[in-house]
Amino acid sequence: MEPQSKFVDTGDLQFHYLEWSGNGPPVLLLHGRGLCAQVWRLTANALASHFRVIAMDLRGHGASDKPGKYGWDEVAPDLKRFIESLDLNDVLLVGHSRGAVVATLGGALVRDRIRGAILIEPGIPVPNPEKGSHDDRSAAARIARGRRSTWPDRQTIFDRYSKAPVFKYWKTAILWEYINFGTEELPDGQIELKCTPEIEAEFTAAQAPDNLNELLELIDFPIHLITSENKARHPESSAPLQQLRTIAPSFNHVIFEGTGHFIPQEQPERLEKEIWQFVDSGVMNPL
Repeated sequence: MEPQSKFVDTGDLQFHYLEWSGNGPPVLLLHGRGLCAQVWRLTANALASHFRVIAMDLRGHGASDKPGKYGWDEVAPDLKRFIESLDLNDVLLVGHSRGAVVATLGGALVRDRIRGAILIEPGIPVPNPEKGSHDDRSAAARIARGRRSTWPDRQTIFDRYSKAPVFKYWKTAILWEYINFGTEELPDGQIELKCTPEIEAEFTAAQAPDNLNELLELIDFPIHLITSENKARHPESSAPLQQLRTIAPSFNHVIFEGTGHFIPQEQPERLEKEIWQFVDSGVMNPL
């Protein structure tokens, strides 16, 4: 099933999104840092039989606007404005990595429209992290800033990425979706990442908002957490996730074995089953 490519003006920014027009309540898919809406295509196709599936390009990513500001005080409200601009209700949020944090903080701002949230490998930052701690984002930002931005052609990108540790376990079809739609051709024929290394670094370096705890306190919808075996991603190692476990009316944590951080790109079939199990579990309010 081919999605429609659409844009919505939220008043200050224009956001690009893909829509699979199925019958049912909306599912909003939120990609990770540096990626784009198209990496959700396999998951979206599987859900479109029962849902209106929407995959959003975050600010600075894909075909959405790149305003130059990428802190949480700007990014979290984007989700609220996006959902309100499309007048979405009873939304199931599915977010991966940075998209999972957008689902958490942005979802809190528009909680009356949210049915539940599936958070995949979120890295919710804590206020004022100690330098050198796993919450210190400066090292990760330096790595992001050092990524190669331009390439001679997309085949060269695939040849390099498919062997890189970060990408080598991705489904080939998903990797090509990222390469084809997460890049653009420059006037000289070279290929450039749409989310440039500088934008990705600014996303990475963004610290938690000062009102993080107050935002988390607003959440009143079920949370289904999916992580790899990396214990740094587990609630026991994350104060915000511990807070969510206490606050959310339902909180469940599932560990995917034999995978890395990129669960939606490495194990989309298993993720699909987990989403259906969450939907069928009855923890969300019935429509």
